[in-house]
Amino acid sequence: MTRVSRRLATVAGLTAAVALWIAPQAGATITSSQITSPSDLTYSIYDLDNPDTIAVSGTTNSDNPSTDQVDLDCFHGGTWSTLANQVPLESDGSFSLPDADPFGLRLEVCHLRAVPSGTPPENLAPFAGPVLATGSRQSYLISDGPNDGTQYDYDIWGQQLTAANEYDSAGDCGLVDGYLFDSSLEQTTVTWYCADWYWWYENYGNEEASTRSQIKVDGANALTPYTARDLNEGGSGLPAVSYDYSLDPATGDLTITESNPIVKCGNASFPPDETKCASFVGTGVRLNRTITQGNDGHLVFITDNWMSTDGGSHSIDLLPQNDQCFNEDCPESEVQDKFPGETSYSSHEEGDVVQFSDSAPAAVYVKVAGAPDGETSTGRGAIVFDRPASPATFNSVGYDSEFYFHQTGTSTPACPATFRFAYAQDYDNADVQALAQTALSRFATPVTCPGPNPSPTVPVGHTGKRKRALRKCKRNFKKAVKKKRARHRLSKHAKKHLKKKFKKCKRRARKLPA
Repeated sequence: MTRVSRRLATVAGLTAAVALWIAPQAGATITSSQITSPSDLTYSIYDLDNPDTIAVSGTTNSDNPSTDQVDLDCFHGGTWSTLANQVPLESDGSFSLPDADPFGLRLEVCHLRAVPSGTPPENLAPFAGPVLATGSRQSYLISDGPNDGTQYDYDIWGQQLTAANEYDSAGDCGLVDGYLFDSSLEQTTVTWYCADWYWWYENYGNEEASTRSQIKVDGANALTPYTARDLNEGGSGLPAVSYDYSLDPATGDLTITESNPIVKCGNASFPPDETKCASFVGTGVRLNRTITQGNDGHLVFITDNWMSTDGGSHSIDLLPQNDQCFNEDCPESEVQDKFPGETSYSSHEEGDVVQFSDSAPAAVYVKVAGAPDGETSTGRGAIVFDRPASPATFNSVGYDSEFYFHQTGTSTPACPATFRFAYAQDYDNADVQALAQTALSRFATPVTCPGPNPSPTVPVGHTGKRKRALRKCKRNFKKAVKKKRARHRLSKHAKKHLKKKFKKCKRRARKLPA
């Protein structure tokens, strides 16, 4: 499996054209405008499964409305994305577009303005309009074979004013990425790079050195719908992931619920393969996950309830994977961690095992080596957990920093095994500390048995061909980097060559249907 931000999978080459600042054209008769609808601040989720539109209307001071036109451009930083071009005016200088397609505005926060067509002015102050924070949602279904139509994954981007987060199912990438935005509404960095997720072998990128799955139920290697599909999408008994979400229109706070039937291969010995996984067998356990995003996108809570579905008690043995980037597009920067009981940040290498106190709740703090407090190109973070999670084992360090915790529990018919994580991101250490304390305070209250919760609905989705191709590009890139490092041949020239091949691979992948 490979993992790549769905932002990379969708934004480049698919957003509306973004231009550089240019000087206004002489003779323009519109010198001010006001967008009256939508209102400021508007939060939304663009539905890629069932594309929707928005209505935009407003007024201008045009003195020649019969020929004047406006472009609806959404500005962030020094660039903009276009919602609509050459919108005509009514005789009174007003304009109305009832069905504008916000596809090109998703995955960003920007300031929507009606500007003279083709001529964005240097001074935008007279062109008033709302700030739009637009996320996205997409489902992924198997597109052929005996399990045609089975949903195996989803992707949701929750965009708020100063931060955003992207989510996949628990078997794919969990909290896919975190993002921070500066005062100009420009995204400055990627923080989390997959968090609280479970793969089918523990040493990501090194299957040969692995001995188990990251989920075990009653001692048997177990799988989520995503990892089962990765092993054999045509296997009988393949489970489906289901999910639902809600967005608070006043704050942009996001809630996601997902359900994962946990299965094992017909032959559960390790390592699994397509033959061993010709069929999938239930484990008697279902993972119900609830994700809540708040604090303007700076704090995410993930609660996992491992439910007994067969009336029996089950032992749960977990290696939740957590990967950090803390730099734009994850160039190789030295990510450092401060584990519970440590007084300073440390760098780690692949294979490092960090033992720390089992007292909980507790937090791991993350930053980039040498980055000053408040640095916007990197940011800082905290991983907070409510149950013992020691040790942390680093299974990949290089392109990003990756480790997994170890946690155990028991799911009974009366009470599921519940595990809670929180992820805080911000520029300043004091802000991260405050967010982490919010999570620590919440986790200090013990969990009460929530009882069984219903499985979310299964929306209509897409084929995922583009997604799989992009993940393959990333996997091959990381393997090539690791291989050259092993041979002490990762020169600056070789690294540049590999990145060039990676970008070319992504360009080809983005041409595939979603």
